[in-house]
Amino acid sequence: MNTTIYYESKTNNVRRFIDKIRAKRPHWQFSNIVDVQHSIHEYGHLVTYTASMGECPKLSLHFASLNSKYLLSVSVSGNRNFGHDFALSADIITQEFAIPTLLKFELSGFKEDVSHFIAGIEKLENTFKK
Repeated sequence: MNTTIYYESKTNNVRRFIDKIRAKRPHWQFSNIVDVQHSIHEYGHLVTYTASMGECPKLSLHFASLNSKYLLSVSVSGNRNFGHDFALSADIITQEFAIPTLLKFELSGFKEDVSHFIAGIEKLENTFKK
């Protein structure tokens, strides 16, 4: 199974996080979600962001609704300045589509977030292969 990361980025925080992951795992596949009808047929992981005061991006919501059976996890960027609404998109997607939350990270993520994300993805994929 190829590791595929589907992502949406508005302010480039998620894109920068993806760039950090890509540098450590160049053999993984990365797909930027830009189309409302972006339908997938391979298992993968969603990385998105939380907009303004706890809002989930409409494109990510639609993508998750179309493809939930293929999404093994969701990870979300947020800003801790928003308190309770920090990375709230993860909670929304997990609740609405039963996609487990892997990671909530600050802005473009720290070194520890990158390590945690990679370890989490590899553990999920090893479990899924069994």
